Amino acid sequence: MLSHHQLSQCRRLAFVAFLSFAIFARAGDAPAPPATSSPPTRVVDDIADWEHPTKEVFAKYKLPLQRVTFNGRHATFRVAFPFDPLAQPNEATMGSLYLDLLRANGGVAYTLESLQDGVAIDVSRARRPNSFALAIRRL
Repeated sequence: MLSHHQLSQCRRLAFVAFLSFAIFARAGDAPAPPATSSPPTRVVDDIADWEHPTKEVFAKYKLPLQRVTFNGRHATFRVAFPFDPLAQPNEATMGSLYLDLLRANGGVAYTLESLQDGVAIDVSRARRPNSFALAIRRL
């Protein structure tokens, strides 16, 4: 029988394995980066008057949303992370954020852009339910 500590470690390892699968999904699952050659079709700078289900998700995670840019259906959300979005201690929070935003965005791929961190994170649905695929780019 496993001790409480061993059981806790097993759960952590299972969660890390799940995140690793979601993050390092097969190349066929990876989102295509948004087209940069065409100008955005719509830019939202006045976030206070903008209405969209994703806005509630940003409020839930206390992430300041600075701008939203649309290229067709693809949204790029410019945010100011209060923490390092790529640091290992933040994996669980970021994983939940990615899934919550995918649900609120109707399953449509999106990009999180952080100028202060110099990173763009492209997120799309993976083939498995409740999972996602990431492509991380330096800005």
